[in-house]
Amino acid sequence: MIRVAVLRGGTSREYMASLSSGAAILDTLRIYPDEFIPLDIFIAKDGVWHLHGKPIDPREVIKHVDVVWNALHGEYGEDGAIAHFIQTMGIPYIGSSPYTTSITNNKELAKEHFRRLGISTPESLVIEEGGDENDQALKVLRTIAPPWIIKPLKGTCSYNVQLARTYSELVLALTHQKETYGDILVEQYIQGRELHLGLIEGFREQDMYETMLVEVHTNEPFLSSDMRAIGNYTHSIPKDIRGEEKDALIASAKMICTELGISGCTSFDFIKTNKGTYLLEVDDIPELHKEGIFQKSLIETGVSFESVAKHLVERALAKNK
Repeated sequence: MIRVAVLRGGTSREYMASLSSGAAILDTLRIYPDEFIPLDIFIAKDGVWHLHGKPIDPREVIKHVDVVWNALHGEYGEDGAIAHFIQTMGIPYIGSSPYTTSITNNKELAKEHFRRLGISTPESLVIEEGGDENDQALKVLRTIAPPWIIKPLKGTCSYNVQLARTYSELVLALTHQKETYGDILVEQYIQGRELHLGLIEGFREQDMYETMLVEVHTNEPFLSSDMRAIGNYTHSIPKDIRGEEKDALIASAKMICTELGISGCTSFDFIKTNKGTYLLEVDDIPELHKEGIFQKSLIETGVSFESVAKHLVERALAKNK
């Protein structure tokens, strides 16, 4: 039987989301008791690894498993550090390379690749940790039209995102974000229809299998990480997005996967307006719990998460042979 280590928890502020994603993966793998032995590797907020409730040396547990499923969100899990560690141990794992993950985790680096491929993305500006917030706010005001989205430069989609409509709100948001996260990203807020697309590497004999395109509905200006975590939103299948328009959107997502070498499963967030569709972010370690939009898009596609999980484990092992 295949021993699958599922890493969850972690040292980032996205600890709870990681616990939920990891729990969903573990529950799914337990459906196949004759094929998989899922190991719940809990990483506490202080970075200590645990197995069966007891602290353990990461190298000791990793060298005794067949494959690793990284469900850690935020820093350490999504910045390439954990992927690098697993690679040095010579163990197959589900997900992208350390290089790829380090790019997708940095929102501005990812956007540079979007632009190079000719994919529209909101105008943005990196604000570094140091400096005066009033001067930085003036620079934003002269560069990007309001309103603005302010968020950590690194991390999962929609995590701790703030919306500022005035200069005063912008200064306050810059101050809070820099004190909490260091370097941040300011981008133009684009009001429109929020769309989600999922891709799964190698599923059903396709290089990148796409889920149904899903439109997300909320009563707020955007879908936040808190809404994602508890399912505080509704969704639908946008019947008016079809033909060449839909094909172009899917093609842009697949181009990103090829450009960055993304592996495993990936989610893409878009905004559709009357002037066009913009790619907001790509997440190569998406939230996989039942309230997350990725699982909801699988359901709309008629695909079970069980079949996807089984495929990803088997593919990770096959790629390592």
